[in-house]
Amino acid sequence: MHRTLERMRPPLRGDTYEAYRGFAELDAAFHNAIAEASRSTLMADTLRRFRAHTHGYRLNFRQSIARQAVDEHRAVLDALHAKDPQAAAHAMRTRLEASRSRLMSAYDSSRRPVVRC
Repeated sequence: MHRTLERMRPPLRGDTYEAYRGFAELDAAFHNAIAEASRSTLMADTLRRFRAHTHGYRLNFRQSIARQAVDEHRAVLDALHAKDPQAAAHAMRTRLEASRSRLMSAYDSSRRPVVRC
């Protein structure tokens, strides 16, 4: 998970899907690694089935989302590494709420589309 997160750190160049594709693949790998580490087959299977839905979110990106996601992932990973379940739950809740907020703003009809192919 640490190596995947470090590979996500370099800044993206531009707001195109091409610029974002490698980050999206690493993001998916990071989420899968957490699910696998949970040793919950239900969690890992749920995440695999949910991938199509999360990919839709990944298509609605901006450069800043990558930086924000890395910071949010770092907080989750730090809490897991510290074996602090309350901090991990808080970091994950913060991550999910921030992702939801970004997704909702991407679908806000008053904003221009952010995906350019």
